[in-house]
Amino acid sequence: MKIQTSKKDIFSSILKSIFITGSSLILIPFLLLLPDLELGIYYVFIGLATIVNLFDFGFTASFSRYITYVWSGAVDLVKLKNSSEKEINEKLLMQIVLVSRKIYFFISVISLFLLSTLGTYYVFKVSNGLVFIKVLFSWIFYLAGIALNLYFNYYSTLLRGIGKISQYNNAFSISKIIQVFFSIIFLFFNLTYFGLAISYFISVLAFRLLISKELSKYTYLLNHKINLNGYLNAEFRVIFSTIWKSTWKEGIISLSSYILVQGGTIIVSIFLSLSETAVYGLILQITSAVALISSSLSDAFQPSMQSSFALNDTNSQKKELSVLILSFVILYFIGFLFLILFGIDILFLISSSITLPLMPLLLMGLYQFILKIRNSYASYFSSTNRLNYYSSFLWSSILSLILMIVSVYLLNLGLIGIMISQILSQIVFNFWYWSYKTHKELKLSIKNMITYFFSFIKDNLNIKLRNSEINKK
Repeated sequence: MKIQTSKKDIFSSILKSIFITGSSLILIPFLLLLPDLELGIYYVFIGLATIVNLFDFGFTASFSRYITYVWSGAVDLVKLKNSSEKEINEKLLMQIVLVSRKIYFFISVISLFLLSTLGTYYVFKVSNGLVFIKVLFSWIFYLAGIALNLYFNYYSTLLRGIGKISQYNNAFSISKIIQVFFSIIFLFFNLTYFGLAISYFISVLAFRLLISKELSKYTYLLNHKINLNGYLNAEFRVIFSTIWKSTWKEGIISLSSYILVQGGTIIVSIFLSLSETAVYGLILQITSAVALISSSLSDAFQPSMQSSFALNDTNSQKKELSVLILSFVILYFIGFLFLILFGIDILFLISSSITLPLMPLLLMGLYQFILKIRNSYASYFSSTNRLNYYSSFLWSSILSLILMIVSVYLLNLGLIGIMISQILSQIVFNFWYWSYKTHKELKLSIKNMITYFFSFIKDNLNIKLRNSEINKK
């Protein structure tokens, strides 16, 4: 079954990115009303949750990709191009779902154990001056939310894997709205970080309920009574070892991405002043928001690109990649231009203490652009189940750390040195090589990309015009 990227998928992906960014911005004025200690413990909760997300180690991307292949007709997890658009191997699909369920259960148990021991020790170590029982129950609710979120990831991978991107995005956006709503209500009633922890737990439950409701339309995907247990035990190692071949590479890529984005913050906080750290953090947050919204179509097109590969549809691969790349370039240029022209003034109106130096902002904007373009081209290779870029991504993240330390510790170049180091670590190889290799392999010129892009827009406009004419009749 060929997975197509719909207009709903595109718009819901953009809205999801806006909600991710917007929910944080909406809460900031309310969070700033909290005492420093109470705000600090809430950020400790968030920090621990972020670290635990690394435990996923690429399983989400891998399971989603293999589910897409099978949904598109693959009958073998090794010979992925041996696909038939007419049939879905339901037995193989269910096996992958059950394997993913076992893996996520294992990850959630390990995470729960580490957080309930080492995490709890750390939480209480940094919570001096706060009410013990309040911290305890707040942490229990937040911990439960983290564990549930990890375990039910197999629901998310399944929904995204079968191409229901808009349904997944809508569920995520609604859960974010619920979290913000309850957070504001609880803060109004002075429940502080306890209310924020409960709000997070409620949003996790809401997200899982919404996703399970959507998946209930595909009853056989949730029919855990299906008699596969004996077969699964015999084949578990085969399925797991096949998926693990790409999963560990996804894990390396996730780790390198974490270093490339968060490594600068760590280096700045160690070697530079708190005021410079604040400026760097704010610039990173703002430019990351622009990059996230601009690259939101990447998530929307992943299932269709993977499906096109499974069905050996090279023309669709070219078209989908062209739309993905050019839409990002256009959206990012518009978003960053708006940030330069109006964003700085808007931030100054919010608080006169907020200052954004132009040169660091331009350099970080360039760095975010390079990272996202690199990732967009790499997504072509991941859609074909070739993660051959994992080692160069890892080495570039290590190079970035080395260059940043040299620039601030030995050369005293400050924030400018940090950002130039980050840019250099990518343009040395990753920025140009993977785009060159993609264009060469697909025989895709820039001119052809533009043609595919406008063809996609024209096709969607024609569909909209036809629908409006039908409605008039």
